[in-house]
Amino acid sequence: MKMHYLVTWLFGKLQIARMKGAERAAEYTAAHEVESLSDLTAAFVESQASIGLVKGAKVFFFIAHDSMRYVSTAIPHMRPQDLKRYSGRLAERVYGSPDMAWSARVYATDAGQDSLLIHVAPSSLLLDIDRICGLFGLRLMAAAPLAEVFGLRLNRIDVARDRGISLSVIRFPLRTLLITADSENHISFIRTLNYGLISDDADRLSTDIQRTLLYLSEREEVNASNVIVFGGMTDSFVARLSQELGVRTLDGGPPPDLSAWLDDFEQSARSRGLRALGGPKLVSAKRRVKIKRYASIAAVAIVASSAAIVSYIEVQVIRQHDELKELLQETHAAHDRLSEAHRELETIRRMNASVTAVTRPAPLSFALLASLPSAVDRSLTLQEISMLREAESWTIRLSGSSDDLGGDVVLVIDELQAWLKAPPWRIAMESDWQAAWMQSMENAAFRSDQSIRFAIAGSAVSWR
Repeated sequence: MKMHYLVTWLFGKLQIARMKGAERAAEYTAAHEVESLSDLTAAFVESQASIGLVKGAKVFFFIAHDSMRYVSTAIPHMRPQDLKRYSGRLAERVYGSPDMAWSARVYATDAGQDSLLIHVAPSSLLLDIDRICGLFGLRLMAAAPLAEVFGLRLNRIDVARDRGISLSVIRFPLRTLLITADSENHISFIRTLNYGLISDDADRLSTDIQRTLLYLSEREEVNASNVIVFGGMTDSFVARLSQELGVRTLDGGPPPDLSAWLDDFEQSARSRGLRALGGPKLVSAKRRVKIKRYASIAAVAIVASSAAIVSYIEVQVIRQHDELKELLQETHAAHDRLSEAHRELETIRRMNASVTAVTRPAPLSFALLASLPSAVDRSLTLQEISMLREAESWTIRLSGSSDDLGGDVVLVIDELQAWLKAPPWRIAMESDWQAAWMQSMENAAFRSDQSIRFAIAGSAVSWR
């Protein structure tokens, strides 16, 4: 019976299962967080000693990584060749560069349209995984996103959920994934939260779930009938979430793990419908890598494989040290810029306090300037603030950008807009910023530097 390997690399946690047919023969779990290329290489060295890596064996990778992006959209029915071209262009817009790998899955809907879900990852991530597999004589057959497995898992969980839209909360040690799926387990939305089980912040998790449910209801016209939590659940936490969310909350069992989800990962690896990450640039680059790999193996056949691996790790450690040194310099520069911004903000606050003490209560235009720094999320960069008085009204305009291309930026900007509408500002918005942004994407005007530009404009008549 042929041997193959299942590898899961999920937000820093790496596991490898050596499979004999459909049965698990041995399993390895990295004792440390696997975040960089050198970490991944070291983990494979450890697994070689722990469970053995058989040369020529096939490898199936399943990935959830901070560098990945997701997008879901409704599309008309397309021919396969047209769908491939459209998906590739959309993936490049989302990632902002052609140097990426992507996978696409299409779901038929009752509305006469299809639902398209695209995963995007940097091509360098896939190429590095392929290189490391090659160092150990393994054949990388597919590198697929975790979502490829999740639909199968929903079919298996033993919970009496309503056959409607479900919002699944998947809790990892360092990250949390929010995924919506319909009654057929077709995924339509993915959001990543930058904290997990280690933080153990129930209040923050409850708030983020409520925001996501509100976003889905208002923007996507989707109302979830279930919230299913995978990992870190207790009976009291289930009851609390149900009460705070107003939606039935269920315990889905353990989070994605090779021990608990082995059958799901194995079934996905064997499925002919597996949507692996790929793309023309990745395929051609992999061919070049393989040619170089075979030439290197022929040239250094007399060198022991263990020595080659140690040398590779040494090179990666040196490179990582240089990268860390450069990152430290950038951190110092960012700290200096932040200190300067704090000094400027403190000056504005002192000016505002002086006006209030000497004359009369400060006009709301001053108060808005003083309050904006605490209201604007760190993921946003304000580049222009304009407040013009015209007769009895004020015209306010904020514009800026964000490097966050995930679903979070939409929620963050919506929250800023809602803050401006609320008292004491009561700014009446002139247009929907997101509608203009979506129109620019449809017109292929999306920037290639991985940033989203936004503009919020409105007027206020009740200011002093």
